[in-house]
Amino acid sequence: MRKFTFVVFAAIAGVGFMATTPKAQARQEPLVGAINGIVKARTGSAISEATLTATNLDSDPGDNPDRSTVSGPDGAYAIVDLPPGRYSITARKSGYRTCTVPLVTVADGEAVGMGAFTMVRATGGSTARCYRGIPGQGR
Repeated sequence: MRKFTFVVFAAIAGVGFMATTPKAQARQEPLVGAINGIVKARTGSAISEATLTATNLDSDPGDNPDRSTVSGPDGAYAIVDLPPGRYSITARKSGYRTCTVPLVTVADGEAVGMGAFTMVRATGGSTARCYRGIPGQGR
């Protein structure tokens, strides 16, 4: 009986060791990331219910590369469960110009803080390019 118990224990321990080898770890899915920040008006007040969309620039269009969320009462948003890659981020709200950040890179398990999207009231043009969350700043 003692020999049988040892053999069973050794077999279970061996299976546990094999599951943690580098080859087994390489098959695991990559960690997902997130993009978060705040949507504000030029006055500094929070904009709630703005739609923020992250479009994965590295995926095929047929792979449903977009992930969206809506800003909360304080203007805060978080787009979660993003695979690592390059994204463009777009903020939309009725009465405001659409605001786009053309390139944000998300690494494995990283939460990218975007700071504030400053949205401009819609007058004339309908789109503003945002760099570092500030419309029209090409830096």
